[in-house]
Amino acid sequence: MSGRRIVKTAHNGKRRSNGSGRRTSTRERSDTFFRLLVILSIFALCFFGIRNNWPATTSVEVQGTVVLSEREVVELAALEDYTDLWAISVPVEKIADSLMGHSLIEHAIVEIAGLTSIRIEITERKPIASLEYRECHLTFDQYGALVDIIGNAETCIYPGVRGIPPGLLYFQGERLYETGDAWDVGSGDIPRAEIETQFQRVIHLRYMLDHQSASDVPDPNVITLDGAGNISVKYENTPLIVLGKFHSPGLQFRMMIASLENEFLCDPERVMDIDLSSEKFPCYHVYEDYITPQERRQIEQWREEALLAEADETESDNDTAPSIDETVNVSDPVGYNPDIFDLANSVN
Repeated sequence: MSGRRIVKTAHNGKRRSNGSGRRTSTRERSDTFFRLLVILSIFALCFFGIRNNWPATTSVEVQGTVVLSEREVVELAALEDYTDLWAISVPVEKIADSLMGHSLIEHAIVEIAGLTSIRIEITERKPIASLEYRECHLTFDQYGALVDIIGNAETCIYPGVRGIPPGLLYFQGERLYETGDAWDVGSGDIPRAEIETQFQRVIHLRYMLDHQSASDVPDPNVITLDGAGNISVKYENTPLIVLGKFHSPGLQFRMMIASLENEFLCDPERVMDIDLSSEKFPCYHVYEDYITPQERRQIEQWREEALLAEADETESDNDTAPSIDETVNVSDPVGYNPDIFDLANSVN
């Protein structure tokens, strides 16, 4: 009886072994079929993608535009050259570099936003002033780089600057005079290095005007750099303000703002100009018919002091007393005072 059981047991084991083998073979066939199906699906997808240009770049998001339009940015990026590529294959750094080569674009970031989409974020250059040159306006930013060229037929909304040689403007990292002889760099009376320094001071003055806290002070009509390298500022219905070499920008700028806030000094019918070129000895020129008695007495006093100082041969070379030539302009009467604001307030 025990032998029967043994045979029966062996027979049952054989049956279980055959069943397991059949299941393994079925599973292997299923896995093979699944792999084949996946491979065929991939081939079909690739074939469909190639025939239908998918998943190529189909969406472009542009951010940060002010002057440029989104369409112009896309055209500048030359994305039509990459329409047959997946977005992940587009050379974003190369596109960003090409965008920053444009004079209106200061910085550009190109990112992959999805399998078929790209995001472009730009920072446009902000003009701070426009240089009047021939029949157009050359706008430039805080770095002295050329931003745009505006014809006279168009409206230029940026403050004007005169007397700056256009060759000093930067374009694609080089000054314009370095790119060709056609660009003016001055008459040669002033060394080029000094002109460049004065240009930077004009930019600094423009920056201070844009960030000054006196909200009631309007923007000047024009800033001028004359042939001697002196800077002057002209506001509407206000005497010309002379800043000279602008060696002490902080102090001279505060004096200019104080002048603009003084109605007595800003009367263009009475005052010819306000000379702030010397931070120690500011003065203002007055038309002779409008000189007040107090100003005449003050002028005579300064004349006498100047003559005494000039006659005193023992005076040291460091004496800061002004000479008569510095004090009084014979042809154009001068109101002069180390503190012109006190004098103006007292007369007013």
